[in-house]
Amino acid sequence: MAVTKKLILGIVLALFAFIVLAMWQSGTLEEIKEVVYNIDKPDLSVGLEEIKGEELLLPSNVHVEAKALRSTLMAMAESENTNCFETFGGFKKDLGEEADQTVTFSFTYGQDKKGEEFVDGTWVEINPYKSQIVDRYFVEGMRPCVIAGSEQLVETFINKFAKKKSVSGKFHSPVDSINIYYNEEGYNGNAIRVSGDGFGLGRAPVNGKGKNFESDGVLFKVDDEYGSICFFPTNDYVDNEDGMNDDWLEDSGDEESFAYKIGHGQVTKCTERTGYGVIEISANDDASSGELDCDVKDHGNSEGEINFFANNLKDYETEDGDCKALIDKNMANSDGTFPLPESGCWLLISEQDPGLNDCGWVEIGPGEVVPDFSSNRFTMFYPFGAPNFENTDPLCLLNYYQWQMPASKDGALICDGKDHRWYVCDQSGIGNPEKEIEPFTRKMKVDNEDVIYTCKLKGQNEAGNDIYDWEAENTEHLSWMEFEGIELFANNDEDYPNSCKTFEGNIYSACDYRAGGESKGGMGITKSADLGEGTFICPSEDNDCDNYYRTHNGYYNEGPNNCAVYMSEDDDGARGSNDCGSAAIPAGESIWQGTTSLFHCTGNAGECPEGPIKTWIQNDGENSRCLLKNKWRNTIIPGDFICADDHNWKLCEARKEGSCLNVAGKDWCCEKSESGKYLFYEE
Repeated sequence: MAVTKKLILGIVLALFAFIVLAMWQSGTLEEIKEVVYNIDKPDLSVGLEEIKGEELLLPSNVHVEAKALRSTLMAMAESENTNCFETFGGFKKDLGEEADQTVTFSFTYGQDKKGEEFVDGTWVEINPYKSQIVDRYFVEGMRPCVIAGSEQLVETFINKFAKKKSVSGKFHSPVDSINIYYNEEGYNGNAIRVSGDGFGLGRAPVNGKGKNFESDGVLFKVDDEYGSICFFPTNDYVDNEDGMNDDWLEDSGDEESFAYKIGHGQVTKCTERTGYGVIEISANDDASSGELDCDVKDHGNSEGEINFFANNLKDYETEDGDCKALIDKNMANSDGTFPLPESGCWLLISEQDPGLNDCGWVEIGPGEVVPDFSSNRFTMFYPFGAPNFENTDPLCLLNYYQWQMPASKDGALICDGKDHRWYVCDQSGIGNPEKEIEPFTRKMKVDNEDVIYTCKLKGQNEAGNDIYDWEAENTEHLSWMEFEGIELFANNDEDYPNSCKTFEGNIYSACDYRAGGESKGGMGITKSADLGEGTFICPSEDNDCDNYYRTHNGYYNEGPNNCAVYMSEDDDGARGSNDCGSAAIPAGESIWQGTTSLFHCTGNAGECPEGPIKTWIQNDGENSRCLLKNKWRNTIIPGDFICADDHNWKLCEARKEGSCLNVAGKDWCCEKSESGKYLFYEE
């Protein structure tokens, strides 16, 4: 029996050698390689774990690219998106230096056993230097295909997905197998070869071309019954049956190219959500015209859920449809399109009324995260630019409310300033290590730094619900929410400092968001024109001290590092009757979530007449100084204030949890207490 097996083997080897010699002499040895490459591969899954130890046989760059390709194919196959694009980055170098020393990537349509049944998909094999296979895996639900086969097919694809024309007809070719390797036939370089109906040897489509895989790693998933994922054979200058001009895939400067459209989010991507072009916050909270005497000041409940999401501004009807006409009139360009935000994402504001809602909008900065409902965490929106508003009612929702995702949606929301859209982190975004699918990530510029946010499962709440959130390496890249001044408002008609009352009072107003590093208007500044270009509105309580504040903004910058507080002592009379003043508070001073007095004299009044660094008052505003002796707390604005070295008050709140800053030579860190409040702690 052993002799018989040896004899048969010898005959087979001799026959094979004869065929090879004959083909060599006829100049068609390359065709043998094509045939051999297209032979169905045996099941080598046995012992595959041992084989994976040979991955070192791959050049380091190819090893990285192979991992990227695997992760991309797996994610595309799992994604519900179709007629969509993705890229694994491509092969940056040739897969070999000589044809007989190439790394070969093979994709073969077949089946794999899953449980007791067989499922369709594609076997992927990586073979270095025609030696032992170093990796082999199965992509369930994928059939390989190419955008090639006929000139009409390629033209249809370009018209449909690049030129956005309404065309019909076949635009892809399903195949049985694909091989990608370094080729020296024609132009030396990476080549793609296919087998299947319409693709033979010699001068058949695709297979007769050299260096025809310059696609920059672009892949396309087809909306068909097979879950086909297509590769792009290429040509140097033309679109024909062999594929498309490689400029369509590599020229990122051409706005019509796929390269440009993929890079600028103008095509559907397979592994990413499309995101939301706009979100809207809505609640009922009225204020008097020109004032910020919001209802929230009285009821104290400033927590709300985002309930309205839209793909774009053009088609969005707004909550109850009340703000649609106003938005269209004041935001739309002359051609009916809508401008993109400068650096962040659009937020619409709809303050609910029995009749028409009061409306506004504002740009929110990149990296802003709206927490998962299950996390029991809320955040204030930090405007990147000055808000636009119909009256002061929408500003109540922006200035004093904290927001989270609705209970009907799992996950957290992030503003990606790169494409100006909001994206959700949920169960489908945390990746799948078993299938080597990477978690959903967003890379963007935040405060001029490259920051990568990763979608992660953060644990469970007390009810057992999963909590999803966006995570960056640190929170230092996000700007602190900061304020030019804080207003103290109460009735304290006594002689400063000895007779002043010391009762507790609430901080209701802090203003001058310096979003994007630019001042948006100081205390006492109001906006006279509705929906104008924006000076941020920050009136004094009852508007009584607006004129005083306008003339005294900036006085606090005198002397050492310090911050401003503005005092409006309530005389409960006609408008303009309050006593007004301002004071410079030294750096390092804090206003806690508990109670804080800004007067720190321990001696007699004559030895410490003021307490703060310096105060200024109106001619008749002496009583306003007594407000410095009140014990102040924050009930509406959710966190501690600290006076920083740059003359601005910094706020400790959810988006800066874990961040620290150095003030007056000491390090202060923003942390969440057991009671759920955000507090500054000295390190």
